[in-house]
Amino acid sequence: MKELIEMIAKSLVDNPDNVQVSQIDGEQSSIIELKVAPDDIGKVIGKEGRTAQAIRTILGAVGMKLKKRFNFEIIEKDERPHPWPEPEPKPESEPEPKPESEPEPKPESEPEPEAEPKPEPEAEPESEPESEPEPEKEE
Repeated sequence: MKELIEMIAKSLVDNPDNVQVSQIDGEQSSIIELKVAPDDIGKVIGKEGRTAQAIRTILGAVGMKLKKRFNFEIIEKDERPHPWPEPEPKPESEPEPKPESEPEPKPESEPEPEAEPKPEPEAEPESEPESEPEPEKEE
C-alpha cells in the first residue's frame, strides 16, 4: 500500500525527491501518512480536495479486498505543530482582588429596566360652585 501511494504522489508533485510515505499498521486499520514539500501540497490535495479524495477512494477499495481500513493523511514536510506561536505561561500569582466599592459594569446591550410610572390618583372633577340665583330684576 505504501508503495502505491508513493508512486501516485511522486507522479503528481514537482519535487518527487521530497515525497515520503509512512505506514502505521494496526489490527484492523492502517494510517498512511504522506509528506510532501510545502510547494507541492496543493497538487496532492487538488481542487476542492478531489485528488486527495480519489486517493482515499482507491485506499477504500483496496481495504475492502484486504478487509482492512486505511486512513490517509497529508502532512507538509516542514509542518510545525501549531501555525501560531505558543502563548507565554502566566506566572502563578494570586489574582488581584476586586475593590468592593465598585459595582460590576452591566453589558451595554441590555438596557436598564425602567421603573414603571406610578398612576396618578384620579382627581374628582371639580364641580362648579353653585351660584346663587340671580335676583329678579324689577322693571
